[in-house]
Amino acid sequence: MNFPLITMRDFVNVQKALLDSQGITSLHAVAGLSMGAMQAMEWGNAYPNMVKRIIPVAGHAYSDAHLVGFFDLLAAFIKLDPKWKNGNYYATGQPLDGLREARKLSLLTGVYWQWSQDNFGRAWADGRTSVRRNSFNDKYKIEAGLDAGATSYVQDVDANHFLYRLKATQDYIVGHNGSLADELARIKAPILFIYSPNDLVIPADKVCETGRMIRALRDEAGNRAVVEFAEIEGNAGHVDSIFSISQAAGRIERFLDREPYETPRRRARRRDGCS
Repeated sequence: MNFPLITMRDFVNVQKALLDSQGITSLHAVAGLSMGAMQAMEWGNAYPNMVKRIIPVAGHAYSDAHLVGFFDLLAAFIKLDPKWKNGNYYATGQPLDGLREARKLSLLTGVYWQWSQDNFGRAWADGRTSVRRNSFNDKYKIEAGLDAGATSYVQDVDANHFLYRLKATQDYIVGHNGSLADELARIKAPILFIYSPNDLVIPADKVCETGRMIRALRDEAGNRAVVEFAEIEGNAGHVDSIFSISQAAGRIERFLDREPYETPRRRARRRDGCS
């Protein structure tokens, strides 16, 4: 594990270098989902005069203790796999068992319990209707589904890359330097936070906390750029931001069409669940 640690700012700076190479000096909007939302916020902090609008989907200002702890559990599956060898596995093969189990946990946490119940319930993987287990190795449908999804995922993923992304997410805090208030105050662009109230990975309360903090900082500084929220309804938790993002299509369109300091009409804020 000799490769240097990376941060969200590193991702953003690489993207900025690509835009520079193409002569692009202004961005109408920067949007991203989950880890991409963290990068969108970082874009607004690092290059406030270049970014005109920000749309973080399932994102907030920093990784809290719960998220840091959760990602530590994901990493533990890989590091406990004997094939990991402290990252020196390239000559002998990937720690696929650990990577697979880490993916299963992330898949399960990425959805809300109601989605799992609605899609799997207590059905057996083999389709039988009995409520009794025939053998120790019998699997419920959800167990087989997690196995299949994780097995497919690990075919195209490198374990060390997975671990470095976990560390980058654990270490995420807007600006990566100084006080959170000071770094959030550097973000000048209007922001549309899109979130799910059932998200177990990026809780709605943390999204709302971030938005309210930015609003307070802007009120104090006289910055008229709006901070809005759009709530996505559903029972899939974190992945509702993928499955049901079309619910926010109208809000996104209006946000992109408005001038940066134009106040939205009341009806455009009707689903502002954080106010």
